[in-house]
This record gives sequence, structure tokens and C-alpha cells, in this order.
Amino acid sequence: MLMGSFDMRKGSWGLFTDVIYMDEGGSGSASVDGTIGPDAVPTNVTADVDFDMTSWIWNLTGYFRAIDTRGGAFDILAGTRYLDVEQKVKWDVTGNVDDVPVAERSGDNKESLSNWDVIFGVRGRFNLGAKKALFVPYYLDLGFGESDFTWQGVTGLGYAFRWGEIVAVWRYLY
Repeated sequence: MLMGSFDMRKGSWGLFTDVIYMDEGGSGSASVDGTIGPDAVPTNVTADVDFDMTSWIWNLTGYFRAIDTRGGAFDILAGTRYLDVEQKVKWDVTGNVDDVPVAERSGDNKESLSNWDVIFGVRGRFNLGAKKALFVPYYLDLGFGESDFTWQGVTGLGYAFRWGEIVAVWRYLY
């Protein structure tokens, strides 16, 4: 997984974008041995399955800084979210009934989805400590469009240096 963001602001107005790229996958294999019928004819089946999913999620928003104090900030945002997902699955099933091999079954399937949604939300931070360098960021958006309904929430902990910030967050995207 790769994730990055960029934020720029002039006065009360700003632009924020972030991108998430994920490439997940896995494979598995299972075998079952058993018997069929009253004569207990021996059988076995083996299945191999491979799964791969790649996705891109891109948010692009403009925002207005409604509150900007030493204790924190509060932004109102609007923009768009793009979602692109591709899933692939491949399977092979083999087996025998007694000493007779059963015809091998194999196949694959690929599905993809691309959506554009409009998003509205809020974001900001609560500054902590005497120097206000430690902070808790937050972000919440609601989206609709080609998707029925989406929402995203982010919170975490960050530290501001003179040259930039380091932030660790938990993110949930539905």
C-alpha cells in the first residue's frame, strides 16, 4: 500500500489532495479425501485459488478555513473522490473417483469498477501542549454520485516542526 497527500493554502482558502494505491492478493490450496456411496468408493478433490485486487483512491478537495486559532483549526471542504478497483480470481479443481480422474475444472474471472463521487466534509486539528507542536488531526467526509453513499474518517496524532509535520493516522473509508 502506498499513500501520499499534498496541501496548500493561501489565506483562508486551500486545496488538498491525497492518493491511496493498494495491491492486495493471496492464494490458497485445499484437499479433501472421502468416500461415496454404500460401497465407500474413495474420492479426493484438490482446489487451488489465486486472488488479486488493485485499487486507486484519489481525493481532491478545496476548503475554507473557518476557524484558525492557537488551539486548532476547522475547515469546511468540498470536492471529488475517484475510486478504481480491479479484482482477479483464478481457480483449478482436480480430483479422482477411485482410480478414475475427474475432468479438471479451471477458470478465471476479472471484474473492475470506476466511480466518481462528490464529497463534502470537515477537517481540522486540535493543538496540544504549551508549544502547540503536538496535535490531533481529524477529517470526515460524506460522498455520493456513482456510488450510493461513501464516507471517510481520519484521526491520529502529529507533531509540527519548523520544516513540516510528521503525522500517524488511522483511516476508515466506506
